[in-house]
Amino acid sequence: MSNASRRAQQAKRRQQRLRRVRVVALSGVVLVGALIAVLVVSGGGEDDAGNLDGKIDIEMFDYGFAGDLTAPAGPIELSATNVGRLNHNIGIRGGPISQEVGAGGRVSLDLGEVPVGTYELYCDVIGHEAKGMVATLVITEPEPDAASDG
Repeated sequence: MSNASRRAQQAKRRQQRLRRVRVVALSGVVLVGALIAVLVVSGGGEDDAGNLDGKIDIEMFDYGFAGDLTAPAGPIELSATNVGRLNHNIGIRGGPISQEVGAGGRVSLDLGEVPVGTYELYCDVIGHEAKGMVATLVITEPEPDAASDG
């Protein structure tokens, strides 16, 4: 085998190794990006007490809602921020609905006393609900008062 063909084979092997390294590096970047996205959407894994005060923060994005949609029965207030590009609103099926807000806007919606159960939240901007802009609000039994536990 000539020196030229050996060099060509070595160069080819180096290119193949370099391609593998690039694929592995790119896969790692994609994986880290996906993990960051999951943490952002889920609230970063914070160990908080949830929505025990009945105030629920929600993000409205283009064709969806994000946030901890669980709270104990009682007075419930939704505070929704539009992190999407399109106008959105938020309502509870059979109940009140907020005004429409643009990108970066924030709106509050007082639901009043909400009993235990599951409720559908939705955006009633034309076409948004059909594209999946719905979510389930879960209202649970209130936890017993820690002070009354003796």
